[in-house]
Amino acid sequence: MNNELWKKYLNFSEIEKTMPATDVPTRNADLKFLAQFLDFKNKKVLDVGCEEGEVLKHLKKEFGCEVTGTTLGAIYEQNKHFIKKADMHELPFEDNSFDAVLIMHTLEHAISPYIVLAEINRVLKIGGKIIVIMPEEGDVYTSCKQHYSTMTFRQLFNLLNKTGFIPIKNYRKEYEINEAEWKRDILAVWEKKETNLGSLLENSLVYIPSLGEQIMLNVHIKLTPILIFSAIETELMNHFIGRTDSLKTG
Repeated sequence: MNNELWKKYLNFSEIEKTMPATDVPTRNADLKFLAQFLDFKNKKVLDVGCEEGEVLKHLKKEFGCEVTGTTLGAIYEQNKHFIKKADMHELPFEDNSFDAVLIMHTLEHAISPYIVLAEINRVLKIGGKIIVIMPEEGDVYTSCKQHYSTMTFRQLFNLLNKTGFIPIKNYRKEYEINEAEWKRDILAVWEKKETNLGSLLENSLVYIPSLGEQIMLNVHIKLTPILIFSAIETELMNHFIGRTDSLKTG
């Protein structure tokens, strides 16, 4: 692909977009769940696709994190000191800059998720963690016009593997959208192993996660028009990681 065409796609200048829809309470609840086994305290954290930066503000307040975000959207004046306008395919940071990188409901918007994950590997320190949250291929949002790179568990695992990460924790999160539909997300926490971009293609060490992954259910209780979220971790194991079967109904 020639450079001009590549830039056209990376800039998304001619691709119709929908409005951003950050669900901050749900994302903060996900982080609270992950903090049970992931140490955020005083860490240097990057949020790729941070929108207005509300999740980063939560991390700074709750865990004393040094926070940075990237977005292609508008940046409010009061947020310019910690949010940069940047494309996730080309992160404007030095190598080995962060302890953790969040990419939450963002990777599915990438034209080349391999390049995005390789860039995240580059800016992470050795032993740094990547936290990926994205809709699982086959859920109700697969057909969203902005979701160019939806994946199954197996596809995401293979891609993380190829870009220099090893698995730490993997979950499937299911939650109710309305009385007829359930949404299904992948929550994956992987660690950067000692490698570099030059060795990614030659890497022959393959890590295969367990055939089962833990399930995390967000139960929505309709007391008022506002939904109340509560996270329940179970030991139920689903042995069909790459499934694209129908979601629950009724």
